Amino acid sequence: FTLPRELTEEKGQLRQRPIRELQTLRGEGSDWAPQRLTGEKLLQTSGEAAELSIRWELQQASATTFGLQVGQGLTLLYNVAERRLSLTRDYSIDGLADSRHLEISDYTTMQWQIFIDRSSIEVFINDGEAVFSSRIYPTEGDRQLKVFSTAGDVAITSLNYWPLRSAID
Repeated sequence: FTLPRELTEEKGQLRQRPIRELQTLRGEGSDWAPQRLTGEKLLQTSGEAAELSIRWELQQASATTFGLQVGQGLTLLYNVAERRLSLTRDYSIDGLADSRHLEISDYTTMQWQIFIDRSSIEVFINDGEAVFSSRIYPTEGDRQLKVFSTAGDVAITSLNYWPLRSAID
C-alpha cells in the first residue's frame, strides 16, 4: 500500500521521497498564508484522497505539541520538549489502537509531505529523512483534516493542499 518512492543515499543516510510523477495526480491546490497557529484549524471537511505539504517553524514555538488530525482516529503529533514525532491510530470500533514514534534531530524547521487516500497515510518527514506509512480506518463522514497546537502557538510557514485524482481516471 505504499507509494512509489525514489531512494537515494546522501551523506551516508537513506532518503525516501515520493516519485515526482505523483504530482500529475494533483487537482487544483489551496495555499494558506504563513500564520501562527493557536488551537485548531479545519483544513478540509473531507480528506478522501489528498496531498498536504506543511512546513513548521520550531524556533519560537510556545506550543507543547502540534500536528495534524485525520478524522477522529489518526493523529500525527510533534512533542516539542521531547523532539518526538508520533503517529497514533485509535480506531476502537475496529479494535485497533497503536502508536509509532520517531525522534527528530534538532531542527529549526520541520517539513511534512503527507499523502492520504481511502485506507492509508504516508508521511515523508524533512525531505525523506524518515517516513511513516500506515493503514487508516476512518468511518464514513469522518475524514476531516485539522492542524492543531496545544498550550501555545507554532508558526506554519507554508501549507499547501491538493486533492488527488485516481491514477486510473
